[in-house]
Amino acid sequence: MDCPNLYGERIDLVEISEEGLMDMFEYSKNPTFYKYMEYEFHKSIEDTKQYLNKLISRSNSDSAHYWFIYLK
Repeated sequence: MDCPNLYGERIDLVEISEEGLMDMFEYSKNPTFYKYMEYEFHKSIEDTKQYLNKLISRSNSDSAHYWFIYLK
């Protein structure tokens, strides 16, 4: 599915890619972030990379699309 990046006044929605791996790992390694979720925080950069690649794969299909959300 080809979905464009979306740019707004306060946030940007940017297609997920491995370029955002370190940013994603920064919040994914925080146990507090996952306190009420059904899965655990990421214990390594490899955990985050595997999850990110799963989302990228889904975004390349016709069933879903994911973006990173960046505050301006």
